[in-house]
Amino acid sequence: MTQSQPPPPDRPSPVLNPQDRHEAIAGAKERHARTFLVRAMFLAFVFSIPFDMVAIQAGTAVAKVIGIAFFAACVLNPREPFAKPPKAFWGFALYVGVWTLSAVPQFGLFRADVSLRFGTLVQLLALTLVATNLMKDNRLAIQAIYAFAAASVLIALLMVAQVSVMREVTPIGSRVSFGGQNFNHIAGVFGMSLVALLGLAYTTQEASRRRQIIAVPASAILVVMTMATGSRGGVVATAAGLAVLMVQGGSLWRWVRSAAVMVVALAWLGYSLAGSDITLGRFRMSVLKGDVSLREKLYPEQVVMFSESPLVGFGPVNNTRELGKRIKTEGRKPMDAHNLVLHLLTEVGLFGALPFLIGLAYCLRIAWENRLGALGVVPLAVLCAMLAANLFGNWLPRKPLWLAISLALAQAPAVARIRRARLAAPVAGGAATTTDAPAAPDTAGAAFDTAARA
Repeated sequence: MTQSQPPPPDRPSPVLNPQDRHEAIAGAKERHARTFLVRAMFLAFVFSIPFDMVAIQAGTAVAKVIGIAFFAACVLNPREPFAKPPKAFWGFALYVGVWTLSAVPQFGLFRADVSLRFGTLVQLLALTLVATNLMKDNRLAIQAIYAFAAASVLIALLMVAQVSVMREVTPIGSRVSFGGQNFNHIAGVFGMSLVALLGLAYTTQEASRRRQIIAVPASAILVVMTMATGSRGGVVATAAGLAVLMVQGGSLWRWVRSAAVMVVALAWLGYSLAGSDITLGRFRMSVLKGDVSLREKLYPEQVVMFSESPLVGFGPVNNTRELGKRIKTEGRKPMDAHNLVLHLLTEVGLFGALPFLIGLAYCLRIAWENRLGALGVVPLAVLCAMLAANLFGNWLPRKPLWLAISLALAQAPAVARIRRARLAAPVAGGAATTTDAPAAPDTAGAAFDTAARA
């Protein structure tokens, strides 16, 4: 019988002298202050996104000024914002790379337009990287959602008060926007905010009465002002997002409660549509006369353009000019695709469109797999609302689309934990015993539930 060895003596912990201890505390405080600055500036930047086209003075937008300050703060503390992104991010990065190569032949012809678009794409890609890494923190992601929604509600209230309102008079009524922004853009932002607010209030595990008190009146005013814009795409995007909120996981009671709330929200959306002369009138024009604001001509022509150059497209900027010529717009001005997929196919062909679309598919899969997480089905619903808006418009150069992509990509670490828990489940619970020894506790289920909530 061997004699047990005495335990080794405890190593004395290193003792810092007062000066080193003071420097360590000062360094920790400085790092904390930099992290706080980055996160505070991120929330301010997200709040500014709905005001994207509102100018402080000629050529200087609100979001641009705050964005410059935000990225300056990220440079001061780059560790968290510029961490390694999820794999799906590189699909969007590859699209930007293909776009850059395709733009080289166009640079001599459309130097100003190509330079502007290139700068925009680089900024949006950087925003996606930074926002994805920051919103891996679920608490910060929820704060960002509320910041975006608060700005949207503020815009809606300003529109009600007739502050900085822009009107467009049509034969069937007048459309209303804010600060000179596009009607469809404002409606899409409102729909994205409404879906996020109701999702956080009714479909997540941490749904609370306070969230519901905020969401109900805010959603009501957002629906009313969406109708005031006369945007058909905004209505469809909102309805799509609300429908996706019904597919959450969890208990039967949670699903029934959430589905009932979304049915009521859809009913309110339909009731408001029935009472809106401008929006309902535009839907009637679409159904009865086939009038969808030139889209009935744009879409078939772009299919022809894609068939003529399926691999590389017509090149950045040149695709919109070519489309304007074929549609024979006034003065043959460039014409936007009014559809994300058709824009990608006519701009950079399959070589550039496929990486982007594969990246989107991964985002949808990530958001779906993490629908039991802290944010529930909200990332999936918000992204689907944005994709529905892109059926009737091209949001590629707009920040809300990339913010929705970032919110979905930020769920990748939680999905990785869920997958590891699933792989560990057979190991934890699959060992059969032939003796009377008690069975091992089922730790796999607990690990899976913990990973889903992380």
